[in-house]
This record gives sequence, structure tokens and C-alpha cells, in this order.
Amino acid sequence: MIDFTTGLFQALAAVFVANHVRVLLHDRDVKGVSVFSQLFFTAIGLWNLVFYSSLRQWWSFAGGVLILSANTSYVILMLYYKRKNKTCSD
Repeated sequence: MIDFTTGLFQALAAVFVANHVRVLLHDRDVKGVSVFSQLFFTAIGLWNLVFYSSLRQWWSFAGGVLILSANTSYVILMLYYKRKNKTCSD
């Protein structure tokens, strides 16, 4: 039951991060959010995959895959728009 609940929380967190991705795609600009902070949470997500699989907590692992995917997408888009907007303003 704990594994399922953790997996559910991870999946729900992925939905919220996906909303950040949606907003970033709409705004095409990064303001007020640190890329380094998001990189840290992405690294935690990577560690969670190792951790959950070692415990054989497959629901948590599946939720971890979802949030890691969302976080990775968010970081890639953040870096892309930061770079693109920097070169456009130069």
C-alpha cells in the first residue's frame, strides 16, 4: 500500500511539473525559476529510480519515471529558452 501511495504522489507531482512545461511552452520565457534548483530535483528523480528499483517498489518506480520525464523536459526547455532569448537580445 505504501508503494502504491508513493507512486500515486509521484505521478501527481509529474502532472504538476507537466503544467510548468505547458506554461513554459506558452510563454517561451524563463523568469523567476532557477534552472539549478530544477536540475537538483531532476537529480533526485534519477536517484529515486535507483532507490525504488533496489527496494522493488514498482509503483513508486513508475511514478518516478513520470516525474523524472517531466522534470527532464522542463530543464531542457528552460535551458533552450534561456539560450534562445539571450541570443535574441544580444
